[in-house]
Amino acid sequence: MQGDTHNFARFMDTHELFFKDKTLHFFGPLTGRFLEMAVACIRNLYLRLNGPEADYSYHLTRMDVLDIFVSSIRSAPALDDDAPMAAAAKMSVADRAAWMLKRLTDTGWIEAYMDSGTMQTAYRFTAQGR
Repeated sequence: MQGDTHNFARFMDTHELFFKDKTLHFFGPLTGRFLEMAVACIRNLYLRLNGPEADYSYHLTRMDVLDIFVSSIRSAPALDDDAPMAAAAKMSVADRAAWMLKRLTDTGWIEAYMDSGTMQTAYRFTAQGR
C-alpha cells in the first residue's frame, strides 16, 4: 500500500495538469444556475462557426458573437436553485450576452485574435473549446 502511494506521488510530480492557467476553471460555465444558457451559447456559436451553414471566409466580430448569444439566451431558461439571486439574473439580455462572452473567454472556451485580412479583432473557439 505504501508503494502505491509513493508511485502515485511520483506520477503526479512528473506529469503536467491537463487544466492549468487559463483553463483551470474550464467547466465553470457549465455548472450552476446558468448551465442551460452557457450550453445554448456554446452550441449555437459552434454551429455558426463549424456547422453546415458556416461561412469559413467570414470571421466573427464581437457584435456577431453577442448577437448569437442574445438569441441563445432568449431561448435558454435559467435553472431554479436555492442559492440567492446572482447578479446575472438581474441583467438585461444584452448584458447577459456580454457577461457570458467574458465568462467563456476567461475560462478558455473562446479566444479573441487579430484577423489578418480585415485587421480587426475576431472570435473563435480555443483548441480546448472545440
